[in-house]
Amino acid sequence: MLTWGDVSDSKVWLTPLGLVLALFGGMGLAQMRVLLPKRHLGPAVTVLLGVVVCTILLSANWARSDKSNLWRHRDRWASALSQMDRNAIFVVEEDDPMFASYYLQDVEGLRKDVTILRPHGLWGEWYANQIPDRELRETGVALWRGLTKEYHLEHPGTPEFWDATARLALGLAEHYRGRRAVYALHGPATATPPAPPYFVGLNDQLYRLDFAPPDSLQTAAAGAPIAELPGGVKLFSLTLDKDEAQAGELVGFRARWRLDAPLPGMLFAVKLVPQAVAHADQLAKKAYLVQGFPVLSGIWGLPASPPGTVYEQKGVLTIPSNAAGPYRLEIGYATKWPAEYGDWRGIGEAVRLRVKAGPLPRNGA
Repeated sequence: MLTWGDVSDSKVWLTPLGLVLALFGGMGLAQMRVLLPKRHLGPAVTVLLGVVVCTILLSANWARSDKSNLWRHRDRWASALSQMDRNAIFVVEEDDPMFASYYLQDVEGLRKDVTILRPHGLWGEWYANQIPDRELRETGVALWRGLTKEYHLEHPGTPEFWDATARLALGLAEHYRGRRAVYALHGPATATPPAPPYFVGLNDQLYRLDFAPPDSLQTAAAGAPIAELPGGVKLFSLTLDKDEAQAGELVGFRARWRLDAPLPGMLFAVKLVPQAVAHADQLAKKAYLVQGFPVLSGIWGLPASPPGTVYEQKGVLTIPSNAAGPYRLEIGYATKWPAEYGDWRGIGEAVRLRVKAGPLPRNGA
């Protein structure tokens, strides 16, 4: 456990060790009264030494432990929930969006009308019994049991599990067509999904199951590409709807793509970096937000661009809610999908954006 390094979500398991070390430290300080013969000197040295040790520990560890400016997950899923239709169903199997969404609903009271459905939990009766809507409970359990027989599902985080959760979202969308909207984190990782319904990308890791095809326009190509990605994908432009925004706002973007072959499953990404952020803080992932979007979100196996045209993609960026000032937006790509963007590779700086201080996004924002 001591060699885990900066795996912040695992360090919670070290809390008991910290308490034990603190107890031993207090016992050691208490022995100063025995070691120092003078009656008033022992307590004074003990207090002074305790203050010095605590001050050193606090100053040495505060910067890397301070999470007060870490709003990535809160902002990302506040914007996601805010975009959902009334009484929607959100199929989510990953920890960050699930826990952040529960926090937003239970603590901030944001979009409590949205039902968060965790496929992994449908294996256990205790979880299914927590779903108050009987129709959703019975439909979800029946669909998941059928998918469990079809797929080899040992644990979350595998392509088979992603395929199964996407199929669960498809089944729910078909069942509730015209009655309740269904959202998911992604489409199938390996399989080609039947359509309709289509997985239509709305935001970073947010897809709506729609029965109308995704809005993908063809426009005349102009000029030279600004970046080339693997698999015969060329980026011709990336523009924002505005060059100045409020903190916590959603800002639209447009990307224009030329495909030399059927669309591969990859992410292009936009990295928002405050201009004042030091390189060391970037490496520690403290002060920037990478938002990844599959090229032409929601379309799998899209054919090569017709001669003389490019495909145009529309999407939304989440602007951090507590960070004002100038930003630079760097573009890049990732070859793993769906994934955290550990293999994100920058291919150049695209545009700049100035952010003004503003309120956190609230219900319906």
